[in-house]
Amino acid sequence: MLPVPGSRARPGCGTVQGMSQPMQSPVFVGRREEIASLTALLERAADGEPGFAIVAGEAGVGKTRLVTELAGQAADSGFTILAGHCVELGAEGLPLAPLIDALRTLARTTARTELADVLGPARRGLGRLLPELDPGGAAEPAADGVQVSQLLELVLGLLGRLSARRPLLLVLEDLHWSDQSTRELVAFLIRSLRGVRVVLLATYRSDELNRRHPLRPLIAGWDRLRTVQHVELHRFEPGEVAAQLGAILGTEPAAGLVDLVFDRSGGNAYLVEELAGLVRGGGDPADL
Repeated sequence: MLPVPGSRARPGCGTVQGMSQPMQSPVFVGRREEIASLTALLERAADGEPGFAIVAGEAGVGKTRLVTELAGQAADSGFTILAGHCVELGAEGLPLAPLIDALRTLARTTARTELADVLGPARRGLGRLLPELDPGGAAEPAADGVQVSQLLELVLGLLGRLSARRPLLLVLEDLHWSDQSTRELVAFLIRSLRGVRVVLLATYRSDELNRRHPLRPLIAGWDRLRTVQHVELHRFEPGEVAAQLGAILGTEPAAGLVDLVFDRSGGNAYLVEELAGLVRGGGDPADL
């Protein structure tokens, strides 16, 4: 079983002075409707109906935590979990970064004989993206070795072979930093995955998408497809902030503290974690 992707630091968010890292809640708070709809995708995928979900929300609102919770449920249900992240690199993201990330996990957590079976005819082509997949292959640039259309078909075949062994959850995070090749890959998979036990889940920061962002027209098109679920995460309400604070602090927080943290954080889950860490360290969130 491949590892469940964990939470990560969120680039662009500051750190409260005197704190080394935020205090994450040991309890998954809220998001009942969202996790229920995504869990239904897992259940249908286990029966052979692929599922697609796009999870959106501002930085720090809890997208990665939601994905982690879903991945835990998927792992408990016997799914293989593969996850990759887009990387911010200039105007265009690092080419195919989330695919390479996911393939690296596959290569390092799968027995050699099983890996050879699932790669099949895709071994040489994908090995040009990640040499670990084809150690004996000729070293040549990926752009010179595999055409885009061929690469897409190789990935499609790989996902089919993987899901024939165990249902698969493929997570691609931070599409707002994706390059054109990654966006083409996601669009191709949404259109082409049929009759396989795969859930494709992608995340993006809604506050990063300006009017000219290249991801925006794709999302508009996906929203028109009945096969794609678009999950928009909103900030926590005061009651959810109270539950998050109580889980982190290990005790029911005073009403005044909840009001203060809610006022300072605006219900952003990451900022609640930062403020809770400040409180546990003996600080006063009113000083922030």
